Amino acid sequence: MGFFSNRNHMATLLLAAIPFAAALFAAGHPQLRSRTVAIAMVALGAGGLLLIGVGLVLNGSLAALALAAPVTAFSALLVPAGWRYRRLIIPVAVLAFVAAVAVLATSWIGSAAPVNVETDSLYSRGQIWALTLRAVAENIPLGTGLGTFTGVYALHENPAVTTVSWVNHVHNDYLELLLETGVPGLLLMLAFLGWFFLQVVRVWRSPFASLFGKAATIAAAAMLAHSIVDYPLRTTALAVLFGACLGMMAQPPRGSRSDEARHVRIG
Repeated sequence: MGFFSNRNHMATLLLAAIPFAAALFAAGHPQLRSRTVAIAMVALGAGGLLLIGVGLVLNGSLAALALAAPVTAFSALLVPAGWRYRRLIIPVAVLAFVAAVAVLATSWIGSAAPVNVETDSLYSRGQIWALTLRAVAENIPLGTGLGTFTGVYALHENPAVTTVSWVNHVHNDYLELLLETGVPGLLLMLAFLGWFFLQVVRVWRSPFASLFGKAATIAAAAMLAHSIVDYPLRTTALAVLFGACLGMMAQPPRGSRSDEARHVRIG
């Protein structure tokens, strides 16, 4: 589990590190650096990727292992050689992502209650999502209020099959926020995702964007993708990393017109 109580969230940190390690590897291209610096950066990037891979295997998180394929595929676009094959890499990465979400949606998860295995309840994400959608329909348009999921969900469970265990989160942060914040929360989420998409397009189309700015888009997208089947951004460390990635994405690329406008020569 590393430093987190939830191994899935520790795995999210490892996933987010993949594109930055790939960027470090790509930044060591001989055309960009001196030979000595290039060798050092390539070694650090390759070593980082190897270490992350070992960490993901040892972590054992199904979500991370499923999402590692699309994250790695998109990270390959940071390497000059990989960009030439983008027409192949992008559709493969998208298909891998869809397959990962489909697998995770039907996977079984244990409750958060500290009980014995014999009495612990197991639920699939699909079951939790279906019950939550029923609660959403009953509480549109304003939702139930932030932090109310546990109590609201319990009201919709079948008393005949429940145990002393409980479901602490939807394992889909978008759906949980929809239940708790209703239509206003949905509009805010759509506005943010729209801004995020536009920023990703801007960064990847800009000839001035840095490798690490592009890596930030992949790392942030990995955390947003993991939020479809879990709640990683409720961990403070990951929320801070996510904010840092957004800051890197929003920063004007060096050499752009907005950057030049800030440096006015007088005399």
